Amino acid sequence: MVLMNKFKIEHIDPLGQGVFKNKDEIYFIPKTLPSEEGYFEILQRKKGVHFAQVTNLTVSSPNRIEPECLHYNQCPGCHFLHTDYQTELEIKKTTFKRWLQNFDHPDIEVMQSLKRLHYRNRIQLHYEGDVIGLVDPRKRSIVPITKCQIMLPELKEVFKKFMQSWKSQRIQQQQPKKGHVELYFINDEVKISWNQRYAAGGFTQVHGALNEQIKDWIKLKYDNRQNGLLELFGGDGNLSSKLKFDYRICVDLYPESTLGKINLNLFDDEALAKFISQDDRVFKTLFIDPPRSGHKQLHKWVEHYKPDQLLYMSCNPTTQINDIKPILEDYEIKEILLIDLFASTYHFESVIAMQRKETSF
Repeated sequence: MVLMNKFKIEHIDPLGQGVFKNKDEIYFIPKTLPSEEGYFEILQRKKGVHFAQVTNLTVSSPNRIEPECLHYNQCPGCHFLHTDYQTELEIKKTTFKRWLQNFDHPDIEVMQSLKRLHYRNRIQLHYEGDVIGLVDPRKRSIVPITKCQIMLPELKEVFKKFMQSWKSQRIQQQQPKKGHVELYFINDEVKISWNQRYAAGGFTQVHGALNEQIKDWIKLKYDNRQNGLLELFGGDGNLSSKLKFDYRICVDLYPESTLGKINLNLFDDEALAKFISQDDRVFKTLFIDPPRSGHKQLHKWVEHYKPDQLLYMSCNPTTQINDIKPILEDYEIKEILLIDLFASTYHFESVIAMQRKETSF
């Protein structure tokens, strides 16, 4: 027998979930909005924390709308299609402000997406047996999706055909019965990779149009600088691709850049020393765009190069903020940009631009 519980949502947490508290117990309920009321069932319990789902909504927010995607109520891929876009952006901005509350910083600038759907240039699907789709971690199961709305039209056409023949393709590719497959629109074609690392076909931001706006924003702030620019976790040199410096170096484990590049595991404790042994020039501008885990060694690079300006872009603001804490005695936060690179989901990209104190340009 499933117990039915009544809730009233207090606020939305950083994972896009509604929060309801009852005495010492806390409940996280996805796809709800502040002040909404209704009934829920519990999916998981962990030491006074409960993960739940709505069974019946009795009081709806005026900001609630009908989702555009038929999979939305079951699919774990999107988180905000039940509300209007401005409400989604306000929730994300409030979350970011909360994380930044212990720092002196300027107002958060928001770069919004022109599209909530039909923008994503790649999708990773998980499969097991005869089922393929997205993993729902709460239910520990794969949710089939046949008409996903978040993909680019060019990707969607291939996705539709792939979903009709993926089982035979898996057998032809001699792939295991359980794993993942990625469909990736890059260089005007769709690549399909089975059980490889994420973005094995070459990393690019998932929202191509918004990525161009990011690079234009960076160009306005940093173009035509003297001395060198060092881009860590640079991939193909994306962030600095529109800039003019005396010299630029892109460092990554899998660099696809055509500019000066060094192949290096930046998580290696000796990464800085190894880099210096290959290039001992001066770098007065430092860009960094690490994976979600951040880069705990950032302060070592900053202490060595003492760059005049530092730009840190991240898809995980919590690790981003932790990484810059050790350097804020010497650096001032000049600009903060929230980029809605992952519209309709709780994820967002953030840029923190810093300047060395007592440095003028």
